[in-house]
Amino acid sequence: MHHYGVPLHQHPLYPNVELTRQQSEKDEDEEVGDQLQLEHDGVDAAEDLDATLTEAMRAAYAAQRAEIGPLGYDDRIYRRKKMATPAVHALTAEAEHLLTLRETHRLTGIPAVTYDPAR
Repeated sequence: MHHYGVPLHQHPLYPNVELTRQQSEKDEDEEVGDQLQLEHDGVDAAEDLDATLTEAMRAAYAAQRAEIGPLGYDDRIYRRKKMATPAVHALTAEAEHLLTLRETHRLTGIPAVTYDPAR
C-alpha cells in the first residue's frame, strides 16, 4: 500500500502499518494452528472413544459367553436353552447396544441415543 508514492510502512504518519500487518498474519497463523490442534485432539478423542466402545462390547460378549458356559461351545441345544434365559437376554441386549453405538460412532462420530440400562 502506498500513500502519495511512499510505502505506508515508511510513511511518518503510518509507522505501525507493517507491524499491524505482521501481527495480523501472526494471529491468523496461530488461529490456524489452534484449529489444527483442536482437530487433532478431536481425532484422538474419537479414536479413544472407539477403542473404549470396542473394549466394552468385547467384554459384554465375553460375559454372555461366560453366562452360557463352556458346554455352550459344543452342545447347540444347551446353548439355545441358555440363550433363552433372562440373564443371557440382558447381556445380549447390552452387547448389541454397545455394538450399535460403536458402529454409529464409526459412521457419524455422534452416538444415536443414550443408553439407560435401568429400563
